[in-house]
Amino acid sequence: MAVRLQKPQNKRRSAAVIAVAAAVALASVAVAFMLRRAEAQIDFTPAVVTCAVHEKVNGAEVTGSAASGSVKSDITAENTGSTTVFLRLRLSACWVDAEGKTTGTPSALPQITLRQNWLDGGNGLYYYALPVEPRQSTTVLCEPMRMGTSVSPTGAAVYQQITVLAEAVQALPGKAAQEAWGVTVENGRITAAK
Repeated sequence: MAVRLQKPQNKRRSAAVIAVAAAVALASVAVAFMLRRAEAQIDFTPAVVTCAVHEKVNGAEVTGSAASGSVKSDITAENTGSTTVFLRLRLSACWVDAEGKTTGTPSALPQITLRQNWLDGGNGLYYYALPVEPRQSTTVLCEPMRMGTSVSPTGAAVYQQITVLAEAVQALPGKAAQEAWGVTVENGRITAAK
């Protein structure tokens, strides 16, 4: 009886199969480890940037832009969001009839005397120079302003209506306000608004 000797080629093939099986097993363990879910949970809450206007007409607090009266005062903007913001106010004027309908009569904003920390940006835009924390408000924009009365070209009485709108932009980074509004921000405050 002849003894058959194993060829070296078969040994190499067996060694290759064992090596491949070991590599697959190792790779499976590594992938399972990487795909294992982490125990730590990361919570991220995005910032909310919102604001509101507070004002008085004839000494009474009003909401909405359709309030009628002769003197507007105590105009402030409130940060109603969840992050520190810069605030600006936009004023626009028009003439309305006794029913509150716009008449089309040309109108201009009254001259106002700004209070501390407010900057005139032109065209009815006023910037609060300091960042405002959530649930905080600016100081009062200006001295009380008188809203006029007049007569339209048709002879009807018309009343000046001044609408105040608030706008906000996130204060950090400072370049957010610079890019959005074209203002200059230095040392965390708006220093130029034109």
